[in-house]
Amino acid sequence: MDNCKFTFDGTKWNAGNEIYWFDATTKADFYCYYPYTSVENVNEYAFEAQKDQSTEAMNGKLGGYEASDFLWGKAGNAAPTDRIVRLSFAHMMAGVRLSLVKGTGFSDEEWAAASKEALILNTKRNATINLATGVVTATGEAGGTGIIPYRHGEDFRAVVVPQEIAAGTPVISVTVAGVSYKFSRSEAMTFTASKQHNFTITVNKKAPGDFEFKLSDESITAWENDAVSHDATTTENNVPGCKMPSFAPGTFCLWHRLTAVVCKEMSFAME
Repeated sequence: MDNCKFTFDGTKWNAGNEIYWFDATTKADFYCYYPYTSVENVNEYAFEAQKDQSTEAMNGKLGGYEASDFLWGKAGNAAPTDRIVRLSFAHMMAGVRLSLVKGTGFSDEEWAAASKEALILNTKRNATINLATGVVTATGEAGGTGIIPYRHGEDFRAVVVPQEIAAGTPVISVTVAGVSYKFSRSEAMTFTASKQHNFTITVNKKAPGDFEFKLSDESITAWENDAVSHDATTTENNVPGCKMPSFAPGTFCLWHRLTAVVCKEMSFAME
């Protein structure tokens, strides 16, 4: 059995069926991923980062940002036990965080009232994922119109497929009060899995309609807790059988190669 679906009802995780250890001695490798879907090829699961990641969750459908944020985890060589099998998820895509900062020439009121838009440019949104390793491989061609990020206060957040963008290629487009700017790097831009790529752009007003955009800070950090994804819940929830992020009501899947286990509120699938 494989690709067993689990649903969180707000209190506990519920599996579609009960699954048990194969016997008292056979060890198991546990694999999980989120969000859940049907899988035809475990080694080349087709995935797509959403173009419009600003959309909110609605009527049981994930918002664009969360639907793009592929999570994966593994607990290998677990021996049969009546104790909890702990398993942690990791972001397997690359995160982008863009912060716009008021520079000189703007009053606080003028800056607050100014319209602000952003796009993540020239990235491939399609990928294949090896569910046995969690490795994501970009496929297809880069989209021409870019990814619309999720806005979180003064920040824009997006999930992109890990990949390399050629030197000199625009990566970010910013529009403030109708004035646009495109950012590119003189060297190749590499979006790395499980990392958050942070950009801070300061906007100075020289005259009405004449703005200066400056990249004032850039960094790459570990992408761990995420106040945007999964309904802004960043605590961990220990339930029988697993340790995982505490998601809002939704679904995920846990799958493994050898055997499976049921632990009252949480069940695991097997291949």
